Amino acid sequence: MSASASANPYQAPESNLSPSGFGHATELAGRGTRLAASILDGLFYLAFMLPGILVMLLGMENPGAATGMEMFAGAGGLMILAGFVAWAVITVRLVADNGWTLGKRACSIRVVRSDGSDASLGRIFFHRNVIINLLGMIPLVGAFVSIGNILFIFGEARRCLHDRIADTIVVQA
Repeated sequence: MSASASANPYQAPESNLSPSGFGHATELAGRGTRLAASILDGLFYLAFMLPGILVMLLGMENPGAATGMEMFAGAGGLMILAGFVAWAVITVRLVADNGWTLGKRACSIRVVRSDGSDASLGRIFFHRNVIINLLGMIPLVGAFVSIGNILFIFGEARRCLHDRIADTIVVQA
């Protein structure tokens, strides 16, 4: 006889709910940790672009330098493009496999669905980023959406507007 057959069919159902109301046992990431991860993500992005930016800036000091567009199309532009592609490949891979970016990994946090299951790359990329950025581009309204997106983190659930749109939470990894 299997273990499930011997279980009491009249037993009360069990639930594993955290105090914030999410059905998972994982601790939510702190606001400061999320801010630090966001800042680190920006710094990592800059680090990938910096070699190309420096080449372009050094090229501007040459008296016989080409115009800005010709310089961008030159070595500096290619280095920036290569840096962006490298950053994008690494970020997409980390997000798809683990739900974290380089900054989130450094801060030991990750993005999951509100029920604690893994969030898909499409959910994280499209719902958390594309939708909120498109809403942020709407004239007049976009500024309020962008500010509101950030201010939502001060609620008890610590979820920004993009978290609510994507049905995700950020938890300790």
